[in-house]
Amino acid sequence: MYELLNRDEFVRLKRYLNPTYLQDADINQLPDTDWMDAMYNNGAEQNYNLSVSGATENTNYYVSGFYDREDGVMIDNSVTTYGARVNTEIKLSPRIKIGEQLYAYERAANPLSSNDDDDGAQNPFSVPSPSWPSTTRPTR
Repeated sequence: MYELLNRDEFVRLKRYLNPTYLQDADINQLPDTDWMDAMYNNGAEQNYNLSVSGATENTNYYVSGFYDREDGVMIDNSVTTYGARVNTEIKLSPRIKIGEQLYAYERAANPLSSNDDDDGAQNPFSVPSPSWPSTTRPTR
């Protein structure tokens, strides 16, 4: 991971570029947010599958289901997918068979949003200052 400036380094750089930046402020009273820690964590994946198949003299069947959840490295970022499949085949005569294949799935993504009041996506790299507090930190 990249190492970002801490509060003191950031203020020092800003004051180098603009000597009046937070001129009257006591920077020790400002929060010192580690944005890499506030925004990233370890990713994880869960994957489950179950299937059943069988046959009689005139019928074959196959039923399966799956569940997959991927938690991304960014906080509050995940994708969940689950679905099912059914195949059957029926032998009507030595020369005629009918069958079907059904497949259904659902996918839900949970990307970061800027806040609870806004549905817009947040670019995590647009957060410029380590002196801003991390107001929310989703937990798993």
